[in-house]
Amino acid sequence: MNNDCTLPNELRRTLQVNAITFEYTLGDLGDAKRVDTGLLVAMGHFAHQIGLPALFRHFIQLKQKKLRHDPIDKLLTFFVSLVDGCGYTSDIDTALKPYPALAQAWTLPGFAGQRVVNETLHLLTWSQVKQIDQVFQALFEQQSLARQQPRNVPLIVDVDTMGLRVSPGSHAIEWAELGYFPKAKGQKGLQFSAAFIGADFRECLGGFLAPGYAHILNQMPALLELIEKRLGIPPRRSDLLRQRARLLQAHARACEVMAARYTDRIQHRYQQLNARQARASVHQEQMDAIKARMRRLPKRAKQLQKSLTHHQARMRWYRQREREDLKTIERWRERAVRYQREAAALREEAQALLELAAQPVALGKSRLILLRGDAGLGTADTITILCERGYLFVLKGRDPRTAHKLVNLVKPTDWQQVDAHLRVAEIIGYTLTGCPYPVRLVVCERMDAKGKVSYYFLISNLSSQTYAAPELVRFYNDRQTIEAFNKVIGSVLFLRHLRTGTIIANYAIAQLAMLAQDFLSWSAHAFFTGTPYEGIAIRELVQKSLRVVARVSWPQPGFCRTELSAASPYAQAFVAGPRGAAGQPPLPFVFEPASKRRKTE
Repeated sequence: MNNDCTLPNELRRTLQVNAITFEYTLGDLGDAKRVDTGLLVAMGHFAHQIGLPALFRHFIQLKQKKLRHDPIDKLLTFFVSLVDGCGYTSDIDTALKPYPALAQAWTLPGFAGQRVVNETLHLLTWSQVKQIDQVFQALFEQQSLARQQPRNVPLIVDVDTMGLRVSPGSHAIEWAELGYFPKAKGQKGLQFSAAFIGADFRECLGGFLAPGYAHILNQMPALLELIEKRLGIPPRRSDLLRQRARLLQAHARACEVMAARYTDRIQHRYQQLNARQARASVHQEQMDAIKARMRRLPKRAKQLQKSLTHHQARMRWYRQREREDLKTIERWRERAVRYQREAAALREEAQALLELAAQPVALGKSRLILLRGDAGLGTADTITILCERGYLFVLKGRDPRTAHKLVNLVKPTDWQQVDAHLRVAEIIGYTLTGCPYPVRLVVCERMDAKGKVSYYFLISNLSSQTYAAPELVRFYNDRQTIEAFNKVIGSVLFLRHLRTGTIIANYAIAQLAMLAQDFLSWSAHAFFTGTPYEGIAIRELVQKSLRVVARVSWPQPGFCRTELSAASPYAQAFVAGPRGAAGQPPLPFVFEPASKRRKTE
């Protein structure tokens, strides 16, 4: 966007999109026909500039009968409702539909009603979910502020999970299951896992929905693939990958040896079983012969009965041993199959690591990525994977019992104070169980307001020269940015309000909500950089700054003028922009006509 602010009463801002010029000015609108969300009009023009509607129409293929509105236009209507902060689909009829000028700004002939929008959402399939992700990827590659950073500067990515609760008695939401939801025992719902870049970027890389009982570790492989898809591949540690592959291959060979041992035991037990069956058949023949003699010689039946009882006891023993042997054989067979499957899985994993190690990363194409995560990710297996894939990381340890063990290794002089309630200590020479690679362990002691002491520990591969123990803890505590993101996407873009009962539609809505969050971040950067509202919070942007009264007109073909209310400080900052055309600083927010000069003779 360009600014042309030569005189206070001529302050204006322009945006050129192809052959159309959009001009933004300030004025007193009075009772003129107007739009209540003036900056949403400007966002529609910005969306047109970056090609968002065109990408929707290019990638998303949706077969639905067209009556008044195209199916893609209905999806765009729903996307605009997310950007506008509509809590429910029904809000479209009151917040968007009455404003045709706003729809025109978003390249729509008009906003569809909430009924037909709901119908379109219910028609979505997994193919459309993938196509929405393609739109997300194309826009992210084009607009992402994080991707514009030098590749040798680490990008800090926070990973977290948020619960989307539903009513315990609800059976209408697919994948809504009992699970862990903070401060809500016995609740049902979905789990939403996402990766987010905070600080000055405020960009969501994407996320996934899962049933309520799912853990973030179940989503971690997909999240790592998504992070690398959005940002690029971190520098691989080929040596660690090959080392890990050799360990997996050795483990696979050990499993194959155990499977062979159980197979040999099964064969040996079958041989013993066959021998007992042969002896049992001999006893059966003798029993038949004794019974025949008892029939021929009734007088000797009493003497023969003793022999018959002995053979019957042996037969019962053979049958009991046979049942026990068959159970043992079945148990050994299950173990052999389990070891064979485990060996096959280990060899497959080792082969995948070798292939990954063999993939060359082009010079200058790798990206330094630093992951931060809570205790849900602090397992040995996750840390091993992150080391091998080349990630930097700071994670909270999962097991609090390990923290109590680490405290016993700390000398009183090793503690370093972070603040009045927190002190930390570096653990030297302790190996994390289950992780074959050396990592840093920092144990933390926190005291609450009541004097209760609790312990936790951090796991990292960052150098202690770069981040000493106190700085590492402060850096980890900065991951509160993703907590703020969870609140924004849950309570500002209202992802917590599950609009439909089908998981496919809710998945697509989650994708659109994350795209809306990034679009709002890019819009705020384009609108308010260099103004008093630079870095405006997404909540304030949606709930306050968009609510600027405006009047939209087309004085001539190819020229659109949007007159914003001069009473709004957000409109003043937007129109003034960072600097004028001649490079002067922004003018004061006083928009009165300049006083006329007295003529001199």
